[in-house]
Order: sequence, then structure tokens, then C-alpha cells
Amino acid sequence: GTTNDKGQYRIIIDAGGGQSQYRVSVKAIGKNPVIYNVARQSDDDRIILNVKLGETPAKLQDLVANAARRPNPDQNENRVTAGESSRSISGEQAMRLPIDASDLAALAALAPGVILTTGTDSTAATFSVAGQSAASNTYVVNGQTTSSTTVPQDAVRSTRVITNSYDVARGNFSGGMVSVTTKGGGNRVTGSLSSGLQSPSLAWGGNTSSAFQAGNTAENFGAGFGGPLKHNVTALFGGFQVHRRLQPSPSLDIADATTLGRLGASPDSVAKFIRLVNGTGLTDQAGAISATSTNDQLTSVLRFDWDAGQVHVITFTGQLNLNGRDPQSVGSTNLPQVGGNNTGNSGSGGLQVTSRFNNGMINAFRGGYTASNSTSTPFLLVPVGRVTNYSPDSTGGVIPTTFGFGGNAGMPRTSNTKTLEFTNELSLISPAGAHRWALGFYGNKQDFTQDATTNQFGTFLYNTLGDFEN
Repeated sequence: GTTNDKGQYRIIIDAGGGQSQYRVSVKAIGKNPVIYNVARQSDDDRIILNVKLGETPAKLQDLVANAARRPNPDQNENRVTAGESSRSISGEQAMRLPIDASDLAALAALAPGVILTTGTDSTAATFSVAGQSAASNTYVVNGQTTSSTTVPQDAVRSTRVITNSYDVARGNFSGGMVSVTTKGGGNRVTGSLSSGLQSPSLAWGGNTSSAFQAGNTAENFGAGFGGPLKHNVTALFGGFQVHRRLQPSPSLDIADATTLGRLGASPDSVAKFIRLVNGTGLTDQAGAISATSTNDQLTSVLRFDWDAGQVHVITFTGQLNLNGRDPQSVGSTNLPQVGGNNTGNSGSGGLQVTSRFNNGMINAFRGGYTASNSTSTPFLLVPVGRVTNYSPDSTGGVIPTTFGFGGNAGMPRTSNTKTLEFTNELSLISPAGAHRWALGFYGNKQDFTQDATTNQFGTFLYNTLGDFEN
């Protein structure tokens, strides 16, 4: 392109909010050509480059290229800007760390002042900022709020963890915000593959055969590929990750004598309890239940970029996440029939349109829709059964232990969430680039339904095994 009558030239580039690098070449007849390498940080809204060309052309000599490590343009990324507390992690950095790079809560824990709460067999990992609950946090992918806490690690370009809400342009959270920028397609076809294995058998000292002390096995495989649909006009990028976690599910019927001693129960009492429960027919009704809890998860993302001339840049981002866990919520002093399974699905779609007008104004519009649901179903839709057992200990006293059978007091449980969100920012940059005025609007509509009624079928309590037998 050419400059205006004042020698100024403006380029509008949609960098998605992440770090980026550019190579600028300036040429003019009768002038020395110059080349600049410039870098954009996550918090830069524009780059100003002043160029001065020499008066006479210069003849280029032979060029000699020496291989060397390129300076890291992100070395100052972790600096604290005015009023902000944040931490940025590139996708390459996250994949080199000994964490699950697809877990946004684990990435958030890398920021100072963030406390991670590990997940259980029925809940995902969360994090806390300044002692606030996980409900105070929010997750954003390409500028769009999402209910998913995972993103394929091969699709992540950068992640920014913000631990305060000083900026009026950011909202809908009082704890922490995890903002993810995904990779996009370009004029070259690029891709990556990743795989990971975490096995207790690889741990120092080996693994135990007891389900009450054994660790879990995690396996994952992911990929991300992108390229042009039409050079310099449209590009597509897609990524996915499949994750499986296997964890022993401790229950009363698989405990050995040593474990039962720690639980305060004698083997003969447990054998009698199991025999009495089998006599009720509940064990046959529940069917075969695996002693290993399996958690399968599929996470995927799709990004489409369209450069509609010099006026509009359009980006569409779609996400789909599927999750299933079976069994869950069993308990070490309960029979496997007390547990259940869980399925959770979520999907989202977002559109971003950046427009540049001849009067120097720039308009950025984002809109999207997110839907998620989670259902926990017990193996038996029957009342909860609790039996108090008294077993003698080594000192001559007795130890009370409550055995569980039948239904689950915390299931069934369902929840559904639907979110419609849109933002618009109109900005004007002064001709010299020294000032920027912006006017923004944010709208969010959320519908939430949940059935979390506990103990829906009631509970039967037995003071002793004798009471239960009679």
C-alpha cells in the first residue's frame, strides 16, 4: 500500500488479543529500503512505527545468514501494567510444564495469589482468587464467555490469567478471569500432535495393588491443524483432545482385612452385611459395576477467519465438549450400588467482526451463545440404606462404622445453563496515534435450571446389623 499526503499508513490486523510478530518492509524510489521487526504484546492496542528513509539507494552486498536463537519477544510479558495483576502463558510454555495444559484451572494456578482446588470423582478442578468461591471466576475463549474449563492444548496460542477487575472493558467476574486465544489458520498449512501418559506403575517405588491407595492413570491424545481455504482471504483451524482417566473406586466389598481394620470394621461383619444386602435383591438389580472409575472427555475447537477486504475481518469460533464418568460417588464404606454415573456436555459458538471505516473509526463486535448440561444418575432409584456396625478394637472397645447400600442421597441431579452474550466497542484513534477514545457496550442473558433435591427417596437407618437382619 501507499501512505497518505502526510506520510502516514495504517494497517488493521486482528491478532485475537495475543502476542504477535510482524516484519515491515518500506521501499521508495530513490530511497534506501528498510526492514523492521516489531512485536505486539497482549496489552497493546496499537503499534506505532516511525520510518525514515535515506536519500540515496544503497547496493546490497552478499548476505551471510548465521543460525542463532531469536530474541524472545515475550520476555517482558509478565510485567505488571498500571492497575493490573495478570500472568500470560503461551501455548508452547504450557505444554512444556508438568501440568495438564488443557485444564484452564491448572493454568490459572500458575498466577501469583491463585489457589487451586483439585477435582474429585464428581467435580472438576477449580481455583480461588483472594479467598472467593469458584463461582466468582469466568473463562473466555477468543473474547467470548464459555462454560467449559478445558481447551485442546494444541489449539491454544496464549492464555492470560487476570486476577483483578480494574478494567471496565472486562466484566462478569469478581475473582479471576482466564482468557484464551486460540490458534488461527494462515497461508501455510501447519499442525501439531501431542500425547501424554501418567501411570502409577512409573512412580518411584512402584504402585500398590490396593484400590484404597493406588493412584490414577491418565491418557490423552490431541491434534491441531490449520491452513488456508483461499490465500489471503479465508483460513480454517481445528483442534481436538481426547482424555481418559482411570482411577480405582474404593468400596466396602473389595477391601482386604488390613483396610477394613483401618475403616473400623471386621471381615465377618462386612461379609454378613453383604450377604444381607444380596438377600434384598438390590445387588442383582444394580447389575455389574466396575471397580475402576473411568472418566472420558472430548474437547474440540474450530476457528474460521475471513479477511473481507480492507474493511472487515470476521472470525467464528465453535466449541464442543463431551464428558462422561462411570462410576462415581461410591464411598469406601458403601457398596458399589450406592454410586452412579455422570454425563456433561457443552457447546458454544461465537462471532467476532472488526470493521475499519475511512474516518479512522474502528468497530469491534462480538456475539455468542453457550449451552451446557449435566446429569447425574444413580444406579438404583431406591431409598438410601444406612446400617451402623460395631466392631471390637485391639484395646477391648468397639468402633462404630456406618455401612451404606441402596440409593444415593445426592442423586439424581440435573443442571442446564444457557448464555447469550454480545459486546460492541467503537473506538477512534487520533491521526498521530497518540490517543484512543473508545465507547463500549456489554450485554449478557443467562438462563439456569437445576434439580439438586437431596434424599429424594428417603433414608432407612438401622442401629445394628441385627436390626437390619430382622
